[in-house]
Amino acid sequence: MGEQSIAVHITVLEEKTGIDSTTRGQRMAEVLEKLAASRAFSDIEPIAWQHEVRQDRSIPGRDE
Repeated sequence: MGEQSIAVHITVLEEKTGIDSTTRGQRMAEVLEKLAASRAFSDIEPIAWQHEVRQDRSIPGRDE
């Protein structure tokens, strides 16, 4: 097709879970509590992690 433009049509389908927002929120809270109790991220230093994943761009005059 090269450089030729083509029309694209997208259909977004909503998936119904059958769970109301209150139940979903409670379930999410339970899962997050279990995750916190497992200390899955206890070996991660938050500040070091943030510096590693952030992609700062240089701002002119910032470091002068």
